[in-house]
Amino acid sequence: MARRTHEYLDLGAGTDFETKLTVKVNAPELLARELSRPGWKRSHIAFSGVTDCYQPLENRYQLTRRCLEVCRDFANPVGS
Repeated sequence: MARRTHEYLDLGAGTDFETKLTVKVNAPELLARELSRPGWKRSHIAFSGVTDCYQPLENRYQLTRRCLEVCRDFANPVGS
């Protein structure tokens, strides 16, 4: 599935998969905005559905940690 996502982004599934990574640096902010919506009902959110969310880039951006903190702040259930 992750390799198909690379192809969708016009990247090579074999040649670019391990060398060209995409990062949604504003993911925690987008998550907080979504959980703030009046219609949001606490639903289980699963992390790492396609690939491991603890990639080396996590060390730099702390996206998983920050998203988990957002879920904590909103008392929203999470899993992996």
